Amino acid sequence: MKTTFHSTGFQPAWRSGTHTPARQVVAHTGGIVRGKFPSVKAGRMVAFESLLERDALYLCDFSESVTDIREQPFTLPFTDGTRVRRYTPDFALKLEDGSTLVLEVKPAAKLTQPDLAQTFALIRNEMRATNQRFRILTDDAIRREPRLGNLKLLHRYLSTPLPEPVPRVLHRSCPNKTLEEWGQSLGGLPYALAAIAHSLLIFDWSQELCLSTPVFAPSQGDAHVQNFL
Repeated sequence: MKTTFHSTGFQPAWRSGTHTPARQVVAHTGGIVRGKFPSVKAGRMVAFESLLERDALYLCDFSESVTDIREQPFTLPFTDGTRVRRYTPDFALKLEDGSTLVLEVKPAAKLTQPDLAQTFALIRNEMRATNQRFRILTDDAIRREPRLGNLKLLHRYLSTPLPEPVPRVLHRSCPNKTLEEWGQSLGGLPYALAAIAHSLLIFDWSQELCLSTPVFAPSQGDAHVQNFL
């Protein structure tokens, strides 16, 4: 994927279905886990370089404001004293308003290291100078349970097609049921889980999703936006 520099800073050139990272994901070494994530938002396999990055992609795929994802989207030069250094973010997220959010994924403990904290302060200043939206996402936010476990459970159902009668059944049914009862109403538990994945049904994310979990159908016309970033 081509990367361009605008007056507002480095931006990925968003082209549907294609992407060439600014740098390639490093090969497997030691105990570090690298792989590819089946992203629904990107419509392709998105490379990750750590299990924390993989877990962050669950949040991205379920955040309704995110419309596309690019890994290692561009390389940004920045000045550290007299040295010119280069920084490649973990991800760039295209948002529904057309803007881009640059995302760095890091364990919170690493950000307490003075050298790394200073480096990210410089990077943040460079991003701000070019009007670039930048965020560091830590394991404290990413691995919040039981939310992450619920996202992992539901992710496969983001690709489950819902039969046409399902929305009608949702609005005709009692709005408050357990997950098990919704499965019975909708013709199977996978359809109930898919309805939750697509925000047609909602529940309390601070609870573990199981058969007895209360699940609710929003009132007709009520907007329900799901964002985890």
